Amino acid sequence: MSYQIFNDSACIRIQLTIAPNDVKTLVVVKEQIKTVDIIKSSIVRIDIGEGPLKNIYLNYQEVTFPTVTSAEQLRDHIISLLKSDINDGDNPSEETLQEMLGMLLNNYNQLKGIKAQGENLSKLEPIFVDESNPNVIYKGWSSNIDDPASPLWAIQRISRVGDVVIYEWADGNQFYDNIWDNRLQLQYTPYLSDLFPVM
Repeated sequence: MSYQIFNDSACIRIQLTIAPNDVKTLVVVKEQIKTVDIIKSSIVRIDIGEGPLKNIYLNYQEVTFPTVTSAEQLRDHIISLLKSDINDGDNPSEETLQEMLGMLLNNYNQLKGIKAQGENLSKLEPIFVDESNPNVIYKGWSSNIDDPASPLWAIQRISRVGDVVIYEWADGNQFYDNIWDNRLQLQYTPYLSDLFPVM
């Protein structure tokens, strides 16, 4: 029987190998752990605050990963896991909070850019309308009306199949990222959402 202890971000994963094909895994959320201490000189106790019968007991001599030579080393290693990644004791570390803030600001700026690209074009008049095919109409919106060959266009296709009229957009969105001159070759799908464009 042997134990391996791994750091899984907000959790500690303890794997108990009883036999080569018999491995048990226990995942402990770091926030659950109240104390880590030593009892009987070779046993490390992980107290998860649910009473003595729920505590986790590890004999350092049975731990194969990480390699430790004393209960003190095992205790210190487990404590170091609690202070890494997300946790720094009871609260996230300042470095973690700064990193999370940076990610949130990046997401905010990306969403802001998506929103700026994807106005509700159905409320605006198109710049170009192509009605050369009796069963298909193409409508184009752009902030640059002088250049139909640049990828600055949101293009809608309205087609009639029998008695059914189908409304679709190039790439399934209203982004200004298509070329008006290529409207006949573009891929059209129903409007999904600017947050989930068709790839």
